Amino acid sequence: MAADPRRPAAANGDHLGVIRELTEGRWRDPASGERPRVPIRAIEIRDSLDGDEARLLIAGHPGCESAAVVSDQNTRDILGRRVARALSGRARVREIVLDRPKPAVETADELRRRADGADALVAVGSGTVNDLVKYAAFSAGKPYDVFCTSPMNAYSTGAASLTEGGVKRSLAARCARGVFFDLAVLSKCPPRLIASAFGDVVCRPTAQADWRLSRAVKNTPYTDIPYALMAADE
Repeated sequence: MAADPRRPAAANGDHLGVIRELTEGRWRDPASGERPRVPIRAIEIRDSLDGDEARLLIAGHPGCESAAVVSDQNTRDILGRRVARALSGRARVREIVLDRPKPAVETADELRRRADGADALVAVGSGTVNDLVKYAAFSAGKPYDVFCTSPMNAYSTGAASLTEGGVKRSLAARCARGVFFDLAVLSKCPPRLIASAFGDVVCRPTAQADWRLSRAVKNTPYTDIPYALMAADE
C-alpha cells in the first residue's frame, strides 16, 4: 500500500522518511508537538554511495577548499581511498591514515595537529576513528562528516568515548554534519563487528533506564524524544 503523503512519515512506517523529517526540522515530538532541531544536515542510507561521495560532502560544506580524510589501515582499503579519490576533484585532500589508533584524547590531539589547515574533516570508519575525528574537529572548531564502515549506532552523537588520563570518559564533541551509510560496504563488515553493533541496539533500554536514573538522582535533563524516534523500528 502506498504511503499517504498527508500523514507524518512515522505513521506511514517510512523510517527513512522520519530521519529526513528530523534533519529538515519537520518532525514533531508526538508527546509535546514540538519540532526538535538537530545539528546533523543529512543522514543518507543507500544500497550504494559509490560516485556520489563528493556531492554529499560538498553540499554540507559550501566554500570548503580543503579536507582531511581520516581512516585507519583497514577502513582506508574498505572505503577511505574511494572517498579521498572522489573528493580530490572538488577540493584539496589530505589523507591521514591512522596506524592502530588508540581511543585516547592524546591521539585526537595529535590528529588535530595533523589536520591543521584543512577546512573540514571526514571520518571513514566506525567507533575509534569516528570518535577521534569528532573530538579533533570539536577541538579545532571545524565541521566534520562520517562515512560509516560498520552498522553501529554512535555515529550521530555529539559525544566521544575516549580515555583521558587513563580513564575512559564520554567527552563533549561535535555532531557530524553528514552521516553516510553505504549498505554495500556495511554488508561486508566482519560478523564480529556486526554482532557488536547489534549489542549496541539491544542495550537501548538500559541506556534509557540509566538516563532516567540520572534525572532522579542528579536532576539532569531528560527527554523521551530519542525513544519516540526509535519506537516504530523497535
